[in-house]
Amino acid sequence: MSDGSIRPRLTFPRPRGVAVRMGLITSALVVAACIALSLLSVRRDFYNIQRNVVDRAQTVSLFLARESELNVLSGNIEGLTEMAHLAHTQQDVVYCRFFDEHGALLAATGERPSGPLDPDPTADDHAAGPIEVAGMVWEFQAPIFTTGTRPQREEIEFFDGSAQPRHSNNLRKRIGTVAIGMALAPLQEHRRRAFVTAAALTALVVLAAVISAWFLARAFTRPLGELASAADAIARGDLDTVVSETSRDEIGLVAKSFNAMVGSLATARQTIQLHNEVLEVTVQQRTKELEDALVVRDRFAADLAAAKDVAEAANHAKSEFLANMSHELRTPLHGILSYARFGLKESRTASPDELHDYFQNVEESGATLLGLLNDLLDLAKLEAGKMCFELAGHDLHLLALSAAETFGAFAAEKGLTIECPEFLGDSTAIFDRAKMSQVLSNLLSNAIKFTPAGGPPIVIAVERHDDLVRISVRDHGIGIPEKDLDAVFDKFVQSSKTKSGAGGTGLGLAICREIVAGHHGRIWAESAPDGGAVITVEIPADPTPVEQVSAV
Repeated sequence: MSDGSIRPRLTFPRPRGVAVRMGLITSALVVAACIALSLLSVRRDFYNIQRNVVDRAQTVSLFLARESELNVLSGNIEGLTEMAHLAHTQQDVVYCRFFDEHGALLAATGERPSGPLDPDPTADDHAAGPIEVAGMVWEFQAPIFTTGTRPQREEIEFFDGSAQPRHSNNLRKRIGTVAIGMALAPLQEHRRRAFVTAAALTALVVLAAVISAWFLARAFTRPLGELASAADAIARGDLDTVVSETSRDEIGLVAKSFNAMVGSLATARQTIQLHNEVLEVTVQQRTKELEDALVVRDRFAADLAAAKDVAEAANHAKSEFLANMSHELRTPLHGILSYARFGLKESRTASPDELHDYFQNVEESGATLLGLLNDLLDLAKLEAGKMCFELAGHDLHLLALSAAETFGAFAAEKGLTIECPEFLGDSTAIFDRAKMSQVLSNLLSNAIKFTPAGGPPIVIAVERHDDLVRISVRDHGIGIPEKDLDAVFDKFVQSSKTKSGAGGTGLGLAICREIVAGHHGRIWAESAPDGGAVITVEIPADPTPVEQVSAV
């Protein structure tokens, strides 16, 4: 030392005997192994806890990103806020925020600590995290994607006589980002507890090792007593007992053999325990596989039942279609052939007036057949995207007045009137006048057909709501059952109240729906409280200009 002082050196007695030295070496190795295992255990536990936090946060963020697609697309801030509140109730979630595709905040709950830099929620198209925020919070981000539309029904080509489906590719587009913050305080607490537990266990093991070494140092004086005590401990099932080998004589050999026997017994017990654990895990795995197989079986059974119902419904619709079309096609063809035969048979003897009536009936039947075929072709073109729309600015109220005047005579034959109240607002919109006239013609024709003779007037009303214009046709006929309000717009489907007595193929409203869809609008049916039905058409006043607008 620099001051020249001499400190007394600590001296330890030299271990006497192989057993004592082996005890000390074993104790040192046990202490080192315990410390190493404690450190590894703490590191593994902390990694597992951290991985659990990361996995749980990523699972929550990806779930929110998937479930919020429709709310982001529709701008449903209320729905996003509700989802954010739901996420905030999850364990350790500090805050939840939703952004649009430009990084603008849509909805948020909880307080986000201000960090050095706010992470950009539009940086890439992959889930991000953890991102450290203010030291005690990790932020996890997940992009919100949307996919393109899928075809809603089969598209039919009539040009070559075969059915050809058309499919559109799914498009994947990022529409926003969800970010959640996870508190690190519980993680730090888990880390502290793990360190404290490991330190306590290590201290206990070190203390036990020191005490064991001390007893081993003394044990060489009592080898026979130790051997007897060890044998008694083995008899009670304690296979951790070790006898010190204090000498190389017969007692030492016995001790060595005894220790070997104890080690074999301990190894055998460990092997049995290991096999038991493996067997237990195997049983659990087999049980889980069986449960999964049962779930899959139930799911397949439900899917099979649903597919069976769909097939039966399709078969029923096909049968009704064939029955309707057979009747509708046979009736005008039968009229054409019948009157043609009458004309041929009486062409030499019939008067010009009679021949004129025959030809007029043939012409009317032919026109009916041509109208039916035109409806079928129009519907096929609309579904196949072949129908083009000539969009221009028109007054929807004037169109309603024109339709009321056109069908006035037809309604008068049944003692009915058509009213079109005056609309003082702006009823101009961009639409195809001919196609929209076809829609009004179908609606008025149905209203006159199903309203009893001499009934209340049929009303055509025009309204405007912001950038949307509406036109509705109200009748006082037999009405539409609640269960048929949506189905009446499907092909070859009629209301259950009109399937007998009124005729028709069920194509008119289907064509109306396709035309309205081609104008980016919608059409729906309602039952009037005092009887009858109301069919409403709603289209945007200024749709996005396109050269050709598909009805699909």
